[in-house]
Amino acid sequence: KSFPKEISETMSYTTQLRNSDGRKSWAGALVGRGWKTIYVNNTSSDAVYLNYLIIEPCAPDSINQVNGGQVVPGEKQVYLYKFPFNGISNPSTNLPAPAPIPSSVTIPLPKGMFRQSQEWNGYYDSFVMDITIKSDLTGGSDGIYKYSCCFKSDGSLNIYKIFKSVASGIEPTSGSIVWEDPTTGATGTGWPDSATAVCKIALNFSDSTAAYYTMEIECNNVMRSYGGRMY
Repeated sequence: KSFPKEISETMSYTTQLRNSDGRKSWAGALVGRGWKTIYVNNTSSDAVYLNYLIIEPCAPDSINQVNGGQVVPGEKQVYLYKFPFNGISNPSTNLPAPAPIPSSVTIPLPKGMFRQSQEWNGYYDSFVMDITIKSDLTGGSDGIYKYSCCFKSDGSLNIYKIFKSVASGIEPTSGSIVWEDPTTGATGTGWPDSATAVCKIALNFSDSTAAYYTMEIECNNVMRSYGGRMY
C-alpha cells in the first residue's frame, strides 16, 4: 500500500493523476457486509490508463474512521538517539569516553510532521514534535532539556525552548528537512519533488562539550494518517 488505510463511507474520491513512476493512489474503503459496487470513471476528456485496481480486506484495528468529526484516534511515534550505544560499530562492553554530540543528527521525519489529510497540503495540518535531551556532561552541566518543534509556513522548523534544568547544555540550534532518493542517489534539503525520495529531519547542534546523552523525539499523529508531503 502506498498510504495507510482509512474509511470514508460518505465520500466520493478523485485520485491524483500519477506520472511514469507508477506509484499507487489510495482510493478509499468499503464498509459493511453484502455486495459492493465499484464504479471507476475519468473526470476529464483526456485519455488515461488504469494500470491496476487492488481490492483487499482490512482488519478493523488497522483503519481509522475519518468521517467521525474532529475527534479522531491517534498514536505516538518515538525515536531515540543516545550515546553511549552498543552495535555493530561499537561492540565493546567497555564504557567509552564521553563525546560531543555530532553537529548534525538526522532522524526519519515523524509521520505527525507530514500532513494528516489528503485534502490539504498546508503546514497547519501537521502536529508538534517534542524533543527531550538528558545529558551527563563532564563539565558538570548535567540536566534535562525539553523543546517543542513545528513547521513554519515556509517549511522551515520552529524550535521552542520549553524547559531547561540548568543554564547551559546540549540543545538544538536549528532544524531542516533533508531527503535522499534511493533510486537515483540524489539528496537535497526542503520538500523534494521526487515521488520516491525519503524525507528526514536534520537537527543541528553547536555544543562541543564531551558528554553522555540521550535524546527522545516524540510526535503524535492521526492513527493511520495519510502521511503525505506538504508540497
